[in-house]
Amino acid sequence: MSRHPKHVLRDLRLDLAACLRETYPGRQFGNHLILGLVWLSLLARHIQETQNPNQRKELFDEFHHGARTIRKAIGLLRQTRKTTTPHQTRHQPGAVPGMRRPARS
Repeated sequence: MSRHPKHVLRDLRLDLAACLRETYPGRQFGNHLILGLVWLSLLARHIQETQNPNQRKELFDEFHHGARTIRKAIGLLRQTRKTTTPHQTRHQPGAVPGMRRPARS
């Protein structure tokens, strides 16, 4: 993959934003994807700043591996959207997100 990291990041941001609007990912899964994009942004900056060709190649490989991983996760989110209904992915009525039910005694 020889695409410029800046272009790859732009495409991933647009895909992720569209995917998050279309699907209802779990709170942690969505957060992990966003943090993955932040990490890729940092790698892209390091790629631009480094002068060492060997280090640059390693950073490019790590960047493209991370980009592939995020693309797969976005694809899985879209695939689960096709197999589940919005009712299955939303919280139960009256439930507060992130809160557990009290233990019955």
